[in-house]
Amino acid sequence: MTDSADSRDHFIQLKNVSKTYQLGETQVPALKDLNLELRKGEFTALIGASGSGKTTLLNLIGCLDRADSGEIILDGQPVSRLSERELGDLRNHKIGFIFQSFHLIPVLNVFENVELPLTIRPEIPESERKSLVEQALKDVGLETFAHHRPDQLSGGQRQRVAIARALVKRPALILADEPTANLDSETTRKMIDLLFELNQKRQITFFFCSHDDKLISRVARILRIRDGQIESVS
Repeated sequence: MTDSADSRDHFIQLKNVSKTYQLGETQVPALKDLNLELRKGEFTALIGASGSGKTTLLNLIGCLDRADSGEIILDGQPVSRLSERELGDLRNHKIGFIFQSFHLIPVLNVFENVELPLTIRPEIPESERKSLVEQALKDVGLETFAHHRPDQLSGGQRQRVAIARALVKRPALILADEPTANLDSETTRKMIDLLFELNQKRQITFFFCSHDDKLISRVARILRIRDGQIESVS
């Protein structure tokens, strides 16, 4: 296969991407001329020490932040050229997020928390939203908890709500920060099986930070980041 064909196969490309944060009078480099390529449908783990640049990398790929320099291409779109509104549309249509701290809204019940990303998609009618939410809750085994509020759930159940919320948009890419960190062993096994099944059946691209050996053992590729650069691939 030619290099150009390889390039077309890449769902995510980062070319010489750098990002520096200003903390008071100090500049802290988070990423330094980082290069990365992920193919569509990959199931990939990112590992590295605290402060190595993991969260910054996820935020840039997820279009939550902008790089200082370099180029990020997501599904053929150079994201640095997009307006804030266009970045929002890209996130809403193609990217799901699973945060370690859940970010659930306490006054909304489980159904409403999962439905929330769809409410800003006017092209999706209410009946379809309902069907998508019900399927997402069924996927994570929470269909009987639809009317519970987050404070009525265990930590593991809240994490499953967060996973359902990421899945409900049927995204092409899911970015996750320690997605199994708050789950017990049995729930972790079920969640890993679910994520892997979704990856295989729907060709969703998964890219996540994790220190969970059970999850890392299932991935196709492990990327190690150190001092803002990809150090090795295995």
